[in-house]
Amino acid sequence: MNTTGVEQELRKTILHVIERNRLDPSAHWIIACSGGRDSSVLATVFSPLVAGCGGTASVAYVDHGLRCETERRAERNSVERIARQLAVPIDCTVIEPGVIRSTAQSSGRSIEDVARQVRYRALGEHAKAREGAYIVTGHHLHDQLETVLMRLTRGSGARGLAGIPEVRLLNAGRRFEERQPLLVRPFLSVDPALLEEFARQWSAARGEVLYIEDSTNRSHAFRRNRFRAGVTPGLLDVEPAAAHGVAVSAERMRETDEALRFAAGEALSLRSDATASPEVVIDAVRFAAFPLALRRSCCFLAVDRLLGFDSAAGISHHFFRPLIEWDGTSDVLLRGHGLRVLFSADVADGTIVVHRDVVRNEKKGYLVSTGEGSQRAGLGCMVVGVRSGDRRWSVRVKVSSCSPPLVVRSRRPGDRVAQRYGHKRLKKLCTERGSEVLVLEDRAGIVAAFFSPWGGDDLFRPDALRLEQDESPGDGTGPTTHTEIVWQGDTGFELATE
Repeated sequence: MNTTGVEQELRKTILHVIERNRLDPSAHWIIACSGGRDSSVLATVFSPLVAGCGGTASVAYVDHGLRCETERRAERNSVERIARQLAVPIDCTVIEPGVIRSTAQSSGRSIEDVARQVRYRALGEHAKAREGAYIVTGHHLHDQLETVLMRLTRGSGARGLAGIPEVRLLNAGRRFEERQPLLVRPFLSVDPALLEEFARQWSAARGEVLYIEDSTNRSHAFRRNRFRAGVTPGLLDVEPAAAHGVAVSAERMRETDEALRFAAGEALSLRSDATASPEVVIDAVRFAAFPLALRRSCCFLAVDRLLGFDSAAGISHHFFRPLIEWDGTSDVLLRGHGLRVLFSADVADGTIVVHRDVVRNEKKGYLVSTGEGSQRAGLGCMVVGVRSGDRRWSVRVKVSSCSPPLVVRSRRPGDRVAQRYGHKRLKKLCTERGSEVLVLEDRAGIVAAFFSPWGGDDLFRPDALRLEQDESPGDGTGPTTHTEIVWQGDTGFELATE
């Protein structure tokens, strides 16, 4: 097959995805390009295609700061060259080296997870500047295979085994924003061998290499790479059509999950007003009559509606097991993941109530999950206050500017904070202040640090916070070792040190 034939097949696939999902080809398309094979082929094929349909395109590049300076410079040069050849604008986001690693270490999450969130946040910012724009990524058939296999080994249900969706909202958990850009993966059904063939023939015809190799793709420090090197080749050797078969199964799992969620939704309602935190109410009688699969779907749909899809995806099914296997009469009280699930046989209304909660997590500190539902209840912010004697120091956190869950914890080695002239180790600031430190962080990293109840302008994320200082007199003794979180209902939570 010549280059024209390969390109025609890829173009046909892209047009089929656009038509099947009723997307507008004449809109603006933001092509996420890392300089690697998949995204470079995507940009090369996709940009001229939408231009022929009356649309426009731009290239978005995110430097995660995870590799050496030489590799990062080569990667960026490759993306800039592609943008010049296609005559499209390029938007670059550069993350300072070490930030993603330190955030992953301090939050207990994987580097891949943090990098993915940072990348999608940057793409979302580019989309905001172009109303109605779509975001396009180069995920292919084997990415789908690896995703389903990894989730299968973790015991995922229908939702997890549905794999990577072809089209979804960029921030599926943010239910109350007016407009969310769509994330589109037009190559999700494409075998990567076809992408490699296109790149090879393109390079041969022009005498230059289309893409550069990412050295981190060979690192076994990442779970996906270990699957890619040790599991996927053996499976495809035994069953060459495994990737296509798994993709079909994933689509059927998606249909099953949608059917379960539709049925479960009949038993749920979201209850909220301006003076109380939102809560999901489940009809206990109907829930008791559900089969186990529908009960499980009902539980996760409740979290989805309360906290958003991203939060629901991070909760293990083991958390809901007592409720899923509930006998229909006994009392239920579950606490964890920023949630409280309650059913009391003594309550006459016969409902199971799910609402936000403050949970003590010994490993990660104090966990508070805000969720986008707080905006619906009229909560534009949460309040974090440190109190000692008669003195009080509080921070008002904008819910819309943070990525839940929020964690209040003690300082850890490796913590870094944003300063005006770059990032600085929190340990150095602690030495300068000569005090113990409590840290407030969200999924994106440290939001603020409390050096003392009256420690001055300890603010690192001005987009998310507003400081308030109460100058009432106190005994000046400072914080002691006893720390607790007090839930304040519609205004958030208070961290009190007494």
